[in-house]
Amino acid sequence: MGSVTIELTDLDELKAAIIKEATPQIIKDLSVYAKTTLLDAYNRSTYSHNKSQNLADSYVWAVYNDNVLVKKGYLYPSPKAKTTMIETGTKRRVYGRKEADEFLATYNPQTNGFVVVFAARMYYGAYLEKGTRRNKQYVVLSSIWNEVSHDEDISLAAMAIDTHLY
Repeated sequence: MGSVTIELTDLDELKAAIIKEATPQIIKDLSVYAKTTLLDAYNRSTYSHNKSQNLADSYVWAVYNDNVLVKKGYLYPSPKAKTTMIETGTKRRVYGRKEADEFLATYNPQTNGFVVVFAARMYYGAYLEKGTRRNKQYVVLSSIWNEVSHDEDISLAAMAIDTHLY
């Protein structure tokens, strides 16, 4: 009977090669997941006064790999808003899609590997989520956190994928 010797010195290189080979499929799968999850969050939103469509246009998802933006998407393929909103306090005119794009242009993941980002970037989205003395609290984007953290089909922790809401 013979013997087999296995040398385990090249495991890091093997792991890197496997991840490199799988990266395009991982990006594709994360993109599909992000797009579906963002649409589900919008459909579960309890805020229904989005007459200008700027809030809807500010919904965005992005996939980063090693701090590089590799894929992004929006709620709708093209912007729906026809008018700007005037930001309270600054009098700055804002479009939802432009706010989403500016966020992605300046966002810098703090983690290497894969990062999935979800955002609703109109300035009043945070006010709606928190509520005010005069206005009740609404679900704008926070429903995603429950969706992502309890999804049995994807183990983000096991895959070393970070997910962030903004």
